[in-house]
Parts: sequence; structure tokens; C-alpha cells
Amino acid sequence: VNIYSLPVEAALTRHPAIARAVVVGRPSAVTGEEVCAFLVPAPGHTPSQAAAVEACDLVARDLAPAHRPTAVFWEPDIPLTDRGKPDKRLLRSRAEAGTPRPGAPPAPGR
Repeated sequence: VNIYSLPVEAALTRHPAIARAVVVGRPSAVTGEEVCAFLVPAPGHTPSQAAAVEACDLVARDLAPAHRPTAVFWEPDIPLTDRGKPDKRLLRSRAEAGTPRPGAPPAPGR
């Protein structure tokens, strides 16, 4: 199944606790590739497992269960390329390593 990032990111940011979302794929032994989400909390919100689960539930409900992120990483901000776009290459390497940015809040996952 091809999963495009923009609809997943849009669904994630419909949750009031999430200001920004970027999704990338990482290898999976089960499905070939799985969706990983990097989330920036909205002002006044603290990263939480509950918010991550609720946002992922929105994705599954509004799009399809296959679009649901299987891992969530909370970030203080999304790293950008020199052109001002999300650095998906860097985020993909973090997702594959299973590690958030140094100093990031604890990362709940599913």
C-alpha cells in the first residue's frame, strides 16, 4: 500500500495538542515499511502518550488503519533543510534508529 505523507500529516494536526507533524517510512519486517510520525506539541500542550494515541486514532478513522503511525516521536521542532523544508532524510534516519532528537521530550510509541 502506498501511503502519502500529506494526508497523514493533515490528520495528525487536526488534534489540538499537535502543532506540526511530519511522517516518514521506515523498514518493517512485517509490512515492508511502517509509518513513523514526528510531532511538535501545540503551544500550551505537553507531549503525552494519550495525545499521540488520540492523533493516531484520528488517522486510522479518517484515512485507513494502514495509515496509522506505528511509532511516534515528540520533537521540540522539526529539522529543516537549507530550503526550509522538513529534513525527511534526517527524520528517517532517526526513525530507523528509534531515537528522537537529543533533548526531545519522551517519545510515546505504539
